[in-house]
Amino acid sequence: MRKFWFISKLQYKIREGKKGLKETYDFLAPNYDYSKYLFCTRWIEKAEEKIVNKWLGELSSPVIDVGCGTGRYAVKIAGMGISVIALDLSLEMLKMAKKKKGNKILPVLADAECLPLKADSCGGVICTLAFNHLFSPVSAVYEFRRVLKKTGICIMSSFNKALLRRFKQKLNLPYAYMPFRTKNCGPTLIYEVGHNEEELKGLFQKAGFRIKAIEFCPVPISKLGIFRKLTLLFVFKLGFTVRKLVTSLEAGSLRLDKYSP
Repeated sequence: MRKFWFISKLQYKIREGKKGLKETYDFLAPNYDYSKYLFCTRWIEKAEEKIVNKWLGELSSPVIDVGCGTGRYAVKIAGMGISVIALDLSLEMLKMAKKKKGNKILPVLADAECLPLKADSCGGVICTLAFNHLFSPVSAVYEFRRVLKKTGICIMSSFNKALLRRFKQKLNLPYAYMPFRTKNCGPTLIYEVGHNEEELKGLFQKAGFRIKAIEFCPVPISKLGIFRKLTLLFVFKLGFTVRKLVTSLEAGSLRLDKYSP
């Protein structure tokens, strides 16, 4: 059955590193929003949006959507009259986002771990279903903190490490890779790892963020019942703490092991 294509034994092409992410999303872009192969992605997006949509009104111009993809949130935020910088590694994904909202979105081809923006220049940062592709989430979080205004908020989501680990074990996939496929892109594995709640809390707090809210996105029981006891996503709303931002030397002591189970 095409819907559950990933449960079959397939010959995957492994695309490694950031170059692999960029190449894969360039291939995925034309069919990304409606491909039958990405049915799980649609379920996850709907579940996440029930939480994130409640917080979008707290964002202020300009907002940077990090790992914007085809503009799922960038388009929505622009429609609220808020200026949006849509940032992604994939040029083809940015082209799709630009088509949806024209000149109301400023597309920027760049890396989340080195944002091409001045300090204290953004009224909001949003990074959803992209954080798990980052090879250095520590660097990215410090960049989010650097560009965000003192009155701004950051909204981000992360897959639960335990759920991704179990999913990959069921499919006998390498720990650090997840499967993707569309009409234009054959079965492909790219880097994607989850994090646990305490790991994320420690990362954000050490970077100088204050956790304003955490919500837990459950697995849709009717869709993926075998994982029903696990949280699917952790969704955070972050603001600023009053304490001094830790130094870059101190930041270097914090590590997230991207390959540890």
